[in-house]
Amino acid sequence: MKIAFRHLIQCGLAILCLSCAAATAQTNTQTAPKSTPAPSSSAALVCDPMALGAKADGKTKDTVAIQKAIDTCAAEGGGTVKLAAGTFLSAPLELKSHIHLEVDKGAMLLASPDVADFPDMRVLRENARKPFLYALNVEDIVISGGGVIDGNGAGWYKMAREHIDNESGAHRRPRLLIVDHCKDLTIDNMTFQNGASWQIVPYFCTNVTVTNTKVTAPADSPTTDGIDPFSCHHVRISHVWIDVGDDDVAVKSGLPGSHGVDDEPSTDVVVEDSTFLHGHGFSIGSETAGGMTDIHVRNIEMKGTKNGIRIKSGRDRGNAHIGDMTFDNIKMEDVIYPILISMYYPSELTIPDNDSAQPITIMTPKFYNMTFNNITISGGKIAGILAALPESPVTTITFSNVKISGSQKGFSIYNAIVPMHNVIIQPNSGPGILLKDRAKVINN
Repeated sequence: MKIAFRHLIQCGLAILCLSCAAATAQTNTQTAPKSTPAPSSSAALVCDPMALGAKADGKTKDTVAIQKAIDTCAAEGGGTVKLAAGTFLSAPLELKSHIHLEVDKGAMLLASPDVADFPDMRVLRENARKPFLYALNVEDIVISGGGVIDGNGAGWYKMAREHIDNESGAHRRPRLLIVDHCKDLTIDNMTFQNGASWQIVPYFCTNVTVTNTKVTAPADSPTTDGIDPFSCHHVRISHVWIDVGDDDVAVKSGLPGSHGVDDEPSTDVVVEDSTFLHGHGFSIGSETAGGMTDIHVRNIEMKGTKNGIRIKSGRDRGNAHIGDMTFDNIKMEDVIYPILISMYYPSELTIPDNDSAQPITIMTPKFYNMTFNNITISGGKIAGILAALPESPVTTITFSNVKISGSQKGFSIYNAIVPMHNVIIQPNSGPGILLKDRAKVINN
């Protein structure tokens, strides 16, 4: 009873004493889901928001009870905050080190629809709203259980559409989950849906795993990116199913005009064995000022996305280290713009003819060592675009075993020498490859 009494003093509620005592008695039998590495203390303590007053009725805000459960587990060195069943309506919550947020199948953690619950704060080095779930300078976080985390985004989407050119001040939208300067994040067997803006954002993080997870939002919802690793190292995204309104996965680093001084690169990122439906496909950038290397995308199926593989930067946001990337075994069907590789963001589709070379600066992007292997594409408006700047031409982007058929137009290349092996491009009209400014294809 000493352990239970201590929890009673901390929590101020006798009912928690019974919950924690029962969890302590089960220390040797509590286990995490098979595919999820549990935090170091998750088996020792289970903190139940229902025991702290949560209603899980979808109407009453359970913010205080859930946050108290998180804080109680964290104070004991870590543990599992368990949402077993029902709809837990909540304002923003802050995650702590060694917390396993277990949202079981049949449970939903639902964001409050009230704008006032999301105050302004400085996050991602910009003025923004407080995200629904936020973690700062912590380690060892697991989110799993088979349940749903819902951003309740309908009202935010309406506001965004009405103020699409002025998303500042009162018109800012919160992200769904931001894990900021953290290490050891695992998301497994979850559904994240209807985020007001970007949905899963690891920011300056190390050791990130997202697996067996769905990320969804309406196809017309603005800037509802699925997963955006931003200046992260050692990221594994696998067996995800993403259907959103913007980038399905976007790897980012740095801010436009930042010169890379305060930026970390994104390195060692693997995205594999996944399906993308609505959205803008897999993106590199457009924020690339920190650089990004060792990126590998494989075994991906895309159906009906706007873009397929999109590597985007510009003269105001580049870096000399954007390379060492592989794209392998990727199938695209009815993707409007299957391959877009461009240093002209945001004007990838309107490349100026005979653009003049400009002085090279610290922000001039340089693309190198990118390989595209075993790519099959059917449909689309164009087969693709590869557009380098005249001051930063490309010579080490290669294509092999690529077949593109049924697009309306062919593949345009600017300022690049491109090795190709066993590449077949069959548009509905015109040539398969359109060589523009200072472009050449080497067939081997």
